[in-house]
Amino acid sequence: MTDPTPTPLLDLPLPRGESHLTRAARYLRPRWKRITAMAAVAAGALTVGGHLMGGVAGMWEFYRTFVSGHEKPAASVLAAQVPPFRSIAFVPLAVAPDSAEDQQLAKSVVADLTAATRRAYADMVVVSNASAQQAAATTDPKKIGRELGVRYVAGGTLRRSAGGVELELELIDTLDGRQLWSERVFLDRNNSAQTLARLRVAMKETVSDSTQRELHALPPNQQQAWQLVMRASNIGPAIEDQPEAQRLLEAALRLDPDFPIAMRMLNIVLFQRIQDEPQRRDELLRPMEDLSARGVRAMPNDARVWRARASTLRLERNWNGAFAANEEALRLDPFDPGTLEQHGALLLYNGHPEQSLEWFARARAISPASGADVWECLAYMNLARDGDAVPLCERGVLLWDRWIMHGLVAGAHANAGNLDKARRWKDRMMASNPRASLSLVRAVIDLNSDHPAFRAQGERWIEGLRKAGLPE
Repeated sequence: MTDPTPTPLLDLPLPRGESHLTRAARYLRPRWKRITAMAAVAAGALTVGGHLMGGVAGMWEFYRTFVSGHEKPAASVLAAQVPPFRSIAFVPLAVAPDSAEDQQLAKSVVADLTAATRRAYADMVVVSNASAQQAAATTDPKKIGRELGVRYVAGGTLRRSAGGVELELELIDTLDGRQLWSERVFLDRNNSAQTLARLRVAMKETVSDSTQRELHALPPNQQQAWQLVMRASNIGPAIEDQPEAQRLLEAALRLDPDFPIAMRMLNIVLFQRIQDEPQRRDELLRPMEDLSARGVRAMPNDARVWRARASTLRLERNWNGAFAANEEALRLDPFDPGTLEQHGALLLYNGHPEQSLEWFARARAISPASGADVWECLAYMNLARDGDAVPLCERGVLLWDRWIMHGLVAGAHANAGNLDKARRWKDRMMASNPRASLSLVRAVIDLNSDHPAFRAQGERWIEGLRKAGLPE
């Protein structure tokens, strides 16, 4: 039987009297369409992302196609070399022991995770549940990645034991088959949505940590924008460093004006600068207003942009608008820890610390790394429960290591009668911000809320700082 694969050009014998150019023309003439298409793919592989390794990979793919004779469709070449940025598929779970009931439960879990991740993270490419089912015939993550064109695969096992229904989930990088994350949980019918939300948040954090390794999948301007964002994220909490973080994020937005994470991070940096310099509120609030409004227009189905909008409207004293924006974020993603915290914070700033605690607890249940400690610290201080506030305030410094947080710890210790510790934290507060004073703290309280109850509760914090020795 004749081998249908054409003999590679470089292996063809050279007939007597025929030049290499003539031989090449004779070989290429019947194959010009295929070669033109594949040359375009190879050129794309050489240039995609502007990355050296992308060029080397493209050269290798071109060599394999035209020299070794192994041809691939153009789309498969690109998918094999550069999976879409932050792309993921949730594949069918193995079920042990197998039963019809647990098979159905496993399908429901995968469908819920797929839908929730797609809804919550607009910056991720999430393969549809129907498409991911096609990968059921293989357990090789590399093959799944090639077939579905994704960088990450999430899968695992659903197992029924004496303790209940146990779900073991893992996240795999399809390029090298490496396990990036895994977790084992028990599914309870009463809180399965919360449990799946916790897994979803943990997986997203793992994907975010892998950003640097994925940048070659992006066009050059987006690569540069991401590099600027990552440089900004590595800047510490010092007051004097915030203008540099702002500069880097503004540069990223000049490269990519609708870059979602740069918009959100710049909003946060501007918020922190307003806390540091409340006298510049109007000047710094204007770009916050522009960023949050642009974000909502560009990505109305992303809960995170509505959260940024709510923060801005609160500083503008538009309480109805702030609650409405937060409620829209909750509608889009009812299990986002940051959005749950924000709802509690809005209640807190309106003078209802007791009602806010439920929301902070819900955020912590989904993500132990959430900022719940920071908010609960302030809520318990405003409730005059300083003994409860102290450990939360000290843990809050690990999440938000800034002068305001140091002041909260100092005030809580002072009101709890721990004056030595209060003075040490007051000294740390002033080291972080030499301009810290009771009048500056009062300005920060007034900046964050015009509600009389919140301002009255804030006087306890000021009194504690006065005991700790903070100057007027």
